[in-house]
Amino acid sequence: MTSTNSGLSIDALVYSPSAPRSGYPVSVSASVTASSELAAAGIRYVWTQTSGPALALTGTTAESVSFTAPTVSSTSNVVLSLSVSAGSLSATRSILISIEP
Repeated sequence: MTSTNSGLSIDALVYSPSAPRSGYPVSVSASVTASSELAAAGIRYVWTQTSGPALALTGTTAESVSFTAPTVSSTSNVVLSLSVSAGSLSATRSILISIEP
């Protein structure tokens, strides 16, 4: 599902590694499309955590965000949300990441 708002869209959120384990680094990257005038105006990124064990996010205002997977004793889910804006337009999309022990 693509989140779209008149020329601004979050096409995909992809995390690496695809099966994060406790204590290992995880990165999440966004694929964003904006019309040329919006891209020229500047695109702003805001990543937030909406559920799961507390994370220390790095790069919360960049196209990619990273964190160290928390230590978990059973599979735990983390949800990150990205809000992108350019001018008066905005788009938001979330991603579910399962952390393995």
